[in-house]
Amino acid sequence: MRKFILKILRNNIYLEYISYFLQNNVFNNLLNFSGSGNFQNKEVFDRYNSIYSNYLQVIKNSSVYTSCDDIIIDFGFGYSSVNSYKFANDFNVSKVIAYDEFNVRQTYFDEKYIAHNFSNIFNVEHVYGIDNLSKLLQNLGKRRYIVFSNAVLEHVWNLNDVFELIDRFSISGSVQFHGIDLRCHNKFLTKGPLYFHRFSDFFWKLIANNIGHPNRKLKDDYINLFNSYNYQVDIINEISFPNEILIDAREYLNIFPNQISRYSCSNLEVFITKT
Repeated sequence: MRKFILKILRNNIYLEYISYFLQNNVFNNLLNFSGSGNFQNKEVFDRYNSIYSNYLQVIKNSSVYTSCDDIIIDFGFGYSSVNSYKFANDFNVSKVIAYDEFNVRQTYFDEKYIAHNFSNIFNVEHVYGIDNLSKLLQNLGKRRYIVFSNAVLEHVWNLNDVFELIDRFSISGSVQFHGIDLRCHNKFLTKGPLYFHRFSDFFWKLIANNIGHPNRKLKDDYINLFNSYNYQVDIINEISFPNEILIDAREYLNIFPNQISRYSCSNLEVFITKT
């Protein structure tokens, strides 16, 4: 039913606006595809394996240590918390929090992993929404938190609130790794990876904030946020858009040439430490 409705709504760009508006404000459960589909294929499994391998490489390169009092937060785990269970089995920590704003979890990969790695699964606690996370952190108290996310922060609209919450309970030496994708994710990508910046903040929020579309923050927005809480920021990797993409974007964004540099970063990986 919803596939049929979306097919009709997405015949042209104006109906696309209506589709996103309805998903965001009216018929979220009917039209929003979050949590639907086949997540039992090898491609998805390989993606989670790749993310976890990258986390392990970051831990190795950044000399991250863990102790039995530490807590790992798998931030924005999405469709599967299999990596949360891997953290619980691979590291001697007090608890692993599998956190996501939305509950779109599919248990297929979790159950498949648990069937062969049962030892520390009870150390994983699933938490949905900032209010529930706040209650849990209040119970756990101040300690060293180790936070990991991959292509998540760009979807978090209440980023300042969530970051402030985790920071409030983090002691000095707490660390975070975030892989951030600054490109357009949705249907507007066909018009350019920066096309979604054309819309006003009011209009974009109207069609995007409740269904996980990108918040459109830029590299400087993230760096300034981390710095404002006195975190040491180490940029592990940064990828820029090709010049032809930026030249094209300058035209459809209708901005001056000296302004396009703000949009130049397409992907960012940062390792931050609470001082």
